[in-house]
Amino acid sequence: MAIHRLDDDPEHSPCVRCPTCDGFPCMLHAKGDAEVCGIRPALEYSNVRLLTKHRVQRLISSADGKRVETVETDQGRFSARLVVLAAGAVNSAALLLASASEQFPTGLANHSDQVGRHYMCHLNSACMALKPGRENRTIFQKTLALNDFYEGSGDPEYPYPLGHIQSLGKVTPGLF
Repeated sequence: MAIHRLDDDPEHSPCVRCPTCDGFPCMLHAKGDAEVCGIRPALEYSNVRLLTKHRVQRLISSADGKRVETVETDQGRFSARLVVLAAGAVNSAALLLASASEQFPTGLANHSDQVGRHYMCHLNSACMALKPGRENRTIFQKTLALNDFYEGSGDPEYPYPLGHIQSLGKVTPGLF
């Protein structure tokens, strides 16, 4: 989980091993997530600002098509020397496709017509065993996993077996 835990100096450790670590944002900023490792350090520079409540609608490339120079939002246009697209698998692809232009008729960075076509959604199910009256006091529970390759995929074009079983760790009512 990339926690910042100082076991040799727990009094000065950002991580206090609270029971909400797995599956929730860290209120102490002790988990190595995007906010702690990316956004907060970037905001320390005077030439970086974070705009909230803007919805990016499209990216506009330079005249030569080699870089993005303008970001169009529902509240205006913004230019930057460097633009980073980090909107997740679905929204990054959707934004590139929405950024079609005369120069890029099938969408930005989509010359191959493959943007968004090979997205893999992880469909998950959960099965739990409960023992009423017994509280699981474990905070950092071990995770076990095994691949189960006995059943086929059910798809004639992909006749290979599939399957993965993984424990959920400690599941709390709020997380579940």
